[in-house]
Amino acid sequence: MATPTEPSVRELVELYEYRQMAYPELVSALASHQFAPKCEAANWGEVYQRAEEMPDDNSFFWVEQAEFKDVLTEDEVEVIADAIDQYQGTP
Repeated sequence: MATPTEPSVRELVELYEYRQMAYPELVSALASHQFAPKCEAANWGEVYQRAEEMPDDNSFFWVEQAEFKDVLTEDEVEVIADAIDQYQGTP
């Protein structure tokens, strides 16, 4: 999880959305970020339902939501996911 001085995934995405952080900085920050543990869900619908009901600010969910809001492109999300996977494994 994020430390008290480390911004959450949600905060990092918002910084990028409001143009207070460049894309390379976002990728770097997310690659080294401590994500929330994966939830055990039967399918993606259940994952999203749980995230909507009680979203964790340190979940990859916020990166995906940025794609849905057209803040990030599909390619940009894939670059972020690849950077995370190279740095620490799949979130």
